[in-house]
Amino acid sequence: MKSINRVQILGNVTRDPDMKYTPNGKAVINFSVACNHSYKNAAGKFVEGVVFVPVVFWGKSAEIIAQYVKKGSKLYVEGRYTSRSWDSPDCTKQYRTEVLGSDFIMMGGGEKKDVQEVAQTGAQADAPAEKTGDSAIDDIF
Repeated sequence: MKSINRVQILGNVTRDPDMKYTPNGKAVINFSVACNHSYKNAAGKFVEGVVFVPVVFWGKSAEIIAQYVKKGSKLYVEGRYTSRSWDSPDCTKQYRTEVLGSDFIMMGGGEKKDVQEVAQTGAQADAPAEKTGDSAIDDIF
């Protein structure tokens, strides 16, 4: 049976993205996106909540995000959930679940259209081969 691992988030970047390079020279960037939600509690009152989603991008997408995205930027991200583990210095096993980004769109806030086009082009260059670059989200926005 086939399975699906696809994540779509839209929110605000919580801190300036942190870009690094691997020893092989590949760019990688880490940041979190805050996604707000509201729900009705048992008393019937609406409650506001927030989820902080860690996100990672590699390659050209990482370089574009480093150049244009800052704390507070509204960002749409597509990708997949992934988990990794490592041994910390105190010899305990550490785990992290994050979104491995494959595409993104910088949203609003006075950004110029040409910047958005650059971001989409760069994200599509890093996308998996089966991705066509045309997504349903383009029809919405």
